[in-house]
Amino acid sequence: MHKISHFFIAASTMAITFLSATHAAWADNRPEAGSWFTQNGAVIINYERKSSVTLDGSPAPSLEAAPADDLTLGNALGYYLTPNISMMLVLGVAAETSVNSHGTRLGKMNYGAPSIVLDYHFTRFGAFQPFVGVGASWIHIFESKDDLITNLEIDDTFGFILRAGAEVMISDKFGAFFAVNKVFASTEAYGLVGGDPIHADIDLDPWIFQVGFVNRF
Repeated sequence: MHKISHFFIAASTMAITFLSATHAAWADNRPEAGSWFTQNGAVIINYERKSSVTLDGSPAPSLEAAPADDLTLGNALGYYLTPNISMMLVLGVAAETSVNSHGTRLGKMNYGAPSIVLDYHFTRFGAFQPFVGVGASWIHIFESKDDLITNLEIDDTFGFILRAGAEVMISDKFGAFFAVNKVFASTEAYGLVGGDPIHADIDLDPWIFQVGFVNRF
């Protein structure tokens, strides 16, 4: 996780430093109402480590069910309702991560998390345009894969999103962006361990970091 975090920090710092260095040469690149835009880039998912596990109907405090942190690609299509307010559909590449208990792999999940977000953009700073937003996400499990747990099933769930970030525009069409998202979501997992039923309540609650490019049209 440290290497992934360092990658995000380094990439964000390089992008912002380069773009900010030429800020004075840029025109006022505020978005127009009725225009569309895309955001494409890297996505880092850092899950919480909170769960409650029962084995054969009894609490098992020595066990946990914690998804591993993940790195994937994100794609989004947005529309400016006004120069300051946008609505965006966030998609991306389906990701796969393991579910672990203190380093032992319980199973894997292949998932996607399409989201709808509403952002407010601050446009008084020229090419540097911060935003804050809220949204909702549907975390869909395409496939659960057995390991220590057999007959593994993980429920789909919905999450609430709080987010903040900024776009730094090179022109009226092209720029870079970064965003930090906090998703509040939990799910349940079921299966068998040695023939005994196991159940886990999992607080996902990931921090999601994004960095990439924005294109307006």
